[in-house]
Amino acid sequence: MSKGIRCGVCGLGRIGWGFHLPAIKNCEGMELTAVADPLQERLDEAQQTYGVPYRFTDWKALGDANLIDL
Repeated sequence: MSKGIRCGVCGLGRIGWGFHLPAIKNCEGMELTAVADPLQERLDEAQQTYGVPYRFTDWKALGDANLIDL
């Protein structure tokens, strides 16, 4: 059962790390479900830091996976 709105973030640059990931993780009713970035090391860091269960190197694959609501 989902904890809330399943969210995905495409791009793990400065705004992703500095705003989007922490905001989603700390917002009641939102669940950080998936991220997409072409760099594998950023995906690994998102999993280690935020526990993101699904990671993609292609943003289209994230959208096609039917894992997110937002």
